[in-house]
Amino acid sequence: MIVEGGRLNCHWGFQCSQVIFSWLVAVRDILYPKSERRLINLVFLFFTLVLALNPAEAQNCDVDFPGTSSQTYSVACGGISNGLNLGKNIYFDDFDNFTFDAPAIINVQGNLTVTAQGNGTIIIPAGVTVIVDGNMQLNDQNGGCEGGNPCTFTVVVNGYLQITGSFQNSLNSLVWEGTGTVEVQEKLENSSDGCMTCGLLSCPSFPAGSGGCQDNGCILDFCLLNYGVICLSDLEKPIILNCPSDIEITTLPGSCEAQVSWKPPNATDNCNIAGFTSSHEPGDSFPLGETMVTYTAIDQSGNSASCSFKVSVEDQQPPLFTNCPGDIKVTGLDPDDNLATVNWPEPIVSDNCVLSSLTSSHQPGSKFPLGTTMVIYTAVDEAGNQQTCSFTIEISVEVLLEEIEVYKAFSPNGDGINDLWIIGRIGQHPENSVVIFDRWGSIIYEAEGYNNENIVWNGSGNSNRWSARDIAPAGTYYYNIKIHGSGSVKGYVELIK
Repeated sequence: MIVEGGRLNCHWGFQCSQVIFSWLVAVRDILYPKSERRLINLVFLFFTLVLALNPAEAQNCDVDFPGTSSQTYSVACGGISNGLNLGKNIYFDDFDNFTFDAPAIINVQGNLTVTAQGNGTIIIPAGVTVIVDGNMQLNDQNGGCEGGNPCTFTVVVNGYLQITGSFQNSLNSLVWEGTGTVEVQEKLENSSDGCMTCGLLSCPSFPAGSGGCQDNGCILDFCLLNYGVICLSDLEKPIILNCPSDIEITTLPGSCEAQVSWKPPNATDNCNIAGFTSSHEPGDSFPLGETMVTYTAIDQSGNSASCSFKVSVEDQQPPLFTNCPGDIKVTGLDPDDNLATVNWPEPIVSDNCVLSSLTSSHQPGSKFPLGTTMVIYTAVDEAGNQQTCSFTIEISVEVLLEEIEVYKAFSPNGDGINDLWIIGRIGQHPENSVVIFDRWGSIIYEAEGYNNENIVWNGSGNSNRWSARDIAPAGTYYYNIKIHGSGSVKGYVELIK
């Protein structure tokens, strides 16, 4: 964290939060008396924690070399940087060095510019990968490292340096040392003022890139001697970066598969990658269940490394019913058992994967009693998803009220002749109710399911006004016979003693 031109430049949220909290406390102490600081303290603490837990966005990292300096990436820059300037205002000079120490994979999301006027050194240790998502440029300054004032600038690569753009050197003597790899994906170029050579004891490998190599300044052409040369005695495995995490996804509508995409990983090697293959490609269709996706990298020495992740496809779609019957109404009963036989076309069921079971509460041709019955079909697939189709069957009987024959008189005197009030054919319609009134409208007798046998009026009352032992007085009484679903019959009956 530094201050440039009056502007706070933080690489980490925690670093910024410490400074800002100190500033806020100073302002608080000036503006507020002690008695009013408690609420202010809580507000300051909340915003400071928010800032501390959210790292600042990546930005340029500018590194200077005052005096004789030894700088490291972790201290000077911290995390990801949008660009890296080594020697922006105070240039590399004799005995200055810069080490890409940590993290293990360093991303420079922009250009890497090096400005030198003396014998400086850049070091990439073994186990560290530096990815420059842009160009790398080495420049001389103040007449240093030019033909009339030569210097030897050294870049030691024991890890991996990947430059997605181009590399250009303008220093009059750039020496490459180490046993790692320098991968320039576009053009590797030595300007007419510069020269590159390999160290006496070691030199990184330079796999060929798409832009080729051009040496305009050296007597011994660096490109002819070192560019695209295969490493010898290479025992290091390739490194696969950004391997995807496991993926969970559901099937496409109406399908038992899922189309899956991901960002492919990339592979690096201290020498050259000979092949980078995968068992599947982004956008492939995957079946239900679990599938392993494996990427394999092989270098030119036969060393290999792999990275795998799991794709899990789940079925969350229930079965689908078509032609589910609507509610059915049937009038009439079979005379032998007072039930109704009902048929219907069975529904059709399908599933995007595999149907496990189909059950129903009733089958076409089943017999149903009077009233309403729910019929339910249940389908379950192999993933346990369930769907139902249901409808009702309503059985009723058509009653012609003219069929009801009501006796007009009876004599409940105990002589065994006409002691009961008989309603002809009432037993064929058990869903009935009968109410008897006197001339003043008071209920004398009432019953459900009148059947001329055990439910029948013998002249006695069963309402609050009457005892079951008392026979109503002789006279005229009025009745209301209701056949449920068909209507009612009203009239009068004479009770004779």
